[in-house]
Amino acid sequence: MILKQSIFDLMKSLSGSEKRYIKLSTEFREDSNYTRLFDCYDRMRSYNDAVIKKEFKGEAVLNQIHVAENYLYKAILKCLRNYHSESSIEFEIKNQLNDVEVLYRKGLYQQCRNTLNHIEKIALKYENHFVLIEVYNWYSELRQVMADNKSFPDHITVFQNELNSLNAHKNTIEYKKISSDLFFNMRSEGMYRDKDQMREIEKIVLSSLLQSEAKATTFRSKLSFYQLHGVYQTLKGDIEKAISFQQKVVSLLEANPHQIQKKPLFYLISMNNLAIGLTKLKLYHDAIRTIQKLRASTKTFNIKNSIDWQTKLFTITHSLELDVYIKSDDFTKGIALIPQIQSESERLEKHVSPVHELQFNFAFARLLHANKNYKESLRWVNKLLNNPNKEVRADIYCCARMLQIIIYYETKDWETLPYAIINTTRYLKSTKKLYRAEAALLAVMRRLDDVEKPKELQQLKKLKTAFDEIFTDNLEKNLLDNFDFSSWVNDKIKLLIPEGG
Repeated sequence: MILKQSIFDLMKSLSGSEKRYIKLSTEFREDSNYTRLFDCYDRMRSYNDAVIKKEFKGEAVLNQIHVAENYLYKAILKCLRNYHSESSIEFEIKNQLNDVEVLYRKGLYQQCRNTLNHIEKIALKYENHFVLIEVYNWYSELRQVMADNKSFPDHITVFQNELNSLNAHKNTIEYKKISSDLFFNMRSEGMYRDKDQMREIEKIVLSSLLQSEAKATTFRSKLSFYQLHGVYQTLKGDIEKAISFQQKVVSLLEANPHQIQKKPLFYLISMNNLAIGLTKLKLYHDAIRTIQKLRASTKTFNIKNSIDWQTKLFTITHSLELDVYIKSDDFTKGIALIPQIQSESERLEKHVSPVHELQFNFAFARLLHANKNYKESLRWVNKLLNNPNKEVRADIYCCARMLQIIIYYETKDWETLPYAIINTTRYLKSTKKLYRAEAALLAVMRRLDDVEKPKELQQLKKLKTAFDEIFTDNLEKNLLDNFDFSSWVNDKIKLLIPEGG
């Protein structure tokens, strides 16, 4: 049985043109119960059973409304399949493979053969090895039933092609597995700072598949090879070497624009990584140009402008732009972006992922804190900390806790500060994320409870000395990507030193 919320969520994902197409289909006559039910869901701002009860009050259909809702859900999906049947290569290939099945059952073998020829050309162009395996399997079937085998490659060639496609598919899967091991963990943890975690990463990088580019035999495998080395060099702190790999990813994609059109997410991720690397090296103009190029990619590569693509492009490019303004101390431009980002996030509603919602909230907090608007900064920090998705980007969540403590100190909230220190210390210990930098900051904050300026200055200088030593470690230095604690303590010291002192 289809849950009512599932229908509501599906309805709210529909574009205006999709809705028009559905309403014009044969299942949705103007006076049908399904059309009325469709309109009920369309009118809802959030799921409300009362809207449906009012529409069908006194009618027999209300007693079996779950049956109508099941039919409605399946009918919408059927219409969407037809609507998008020519919207992507994947849809086109699936539909044509279905055509092959139909033609084969009707004994129209030559038509079947012609369709397979077309599918093979597309699959070879896009390196869809899984489809090629199916195509060559069909060739074997057709050889057995068609009288004229001269138009076919000999059976040894057919089987060799199938085996080659299988090996290529296996190679792609092997690299996808390595990528998943790294990237799914990073999605949760963010930037690594634990030496045991880095040793696990080094084990991945020491895989025989990552020792030679020649072992990556497919387009997708090569992408994974460059991406993995780029991420590894970033974690190690060798940003210049990381950028060299990221540029190879971008070059490979741009040399194959049809692959970008097919899988635009690959281009989005690669340009995101490149812009991050350029920002780390303080090449801010290059980073902004990369962001602008990414924003133009929809038109450049004729990418279908779906709601999913709009959301990903919006969230990633704006996260990158905010990061550039924060790192380059251009806080005015960054703060000016906040209302625009809020407005667009509301338009896209549920499509914005928890990761990007978290990143936006923290970026807003950092910008407002840098601009000394501590009250608003704390509001965004608290919104982030109250988010239930604590398993997403644990590094940002932990950093937000430290920023919260800093704001309490800067606003001289001596009543709240001790409790925040206790709670944060307990949380970091329980999650095994009490690293050296956090421990040093918390230790000093415990001693800054309404002390006189000379003692405050003494404690901050101790913190600066500790940071100077701690951040010589590249793993600890990863913390500064989220918030520059070193610059913050240096600025606080300057404010406390008397003129001429």
